[in-house]
Amino acid sequence: SQKERADARTRLKLDKDDKVVLCISRLEPGKGIDKLVLGFIQVAQKIPQAKLIIVGNDATNETLSLILHVRKQYKLDDKVFYYPGEYDIRKYHAAADVFCYPALAKGMAVVEAMAAGLPVVGKKTIRKPLVVVDQVSGLMTKPSARFPIDPEQIAEKLDYLLERPLISRSMGKLGRQKILREFTLPRVIAEVL
Repeated sequence: SQKERADARTRLKLDKDDKVVLCISRLEPGKGIDKLVLGFIQVAQKIPQAKLIIVGNDATNETLSLILHVRKQYKLDDKVFYYPGEYDIRKYHAAADVFCYPALAKGMAVVEAMAAGLPVVGKKTIRKPLVVVDQVSGLMTKPSARFPIDPEQIAEKLDYLLERPLISRSMGKLGRQKILREFTLPRVIAEVL
């Protein structure tokens, strides 16, 4: 609801006009969080109200060190925020405009974001089940010659969605409908049985 969104943004010290990208993931190599942070540099330069919230734990401190380094080097202390992982993630979903999971367009974090009505930016996959439908419930990146997870493509997709809130909200609604249609408890139980 609009009230829950406003409350979440107040608790996270975000302005109502901020354009918020959310990533909830373990911060480990292979998840692509480093590529998201590098891509976000371009987003922040193009969209002054852009903010990136990363929620997760980093057992090695490798990715967290990169996040802190990029924040300092590019003067993004007021744009890139890190919160240790927690179970109460609803406030993050409520505050966000777009969810980005760089490594894949599937998984529990993606399903939760779609259930919250967020469009998803992630890497195109052929693995089943295909949760995010490209151009319908989110935007997919493809491996490039330089990177399996391309920071420039992430930036491009995030820019597109953040600058087009009507399209972004429409994709979020379609994603939520898909989750309610295909991933409800009765449906999953019936498939397991």
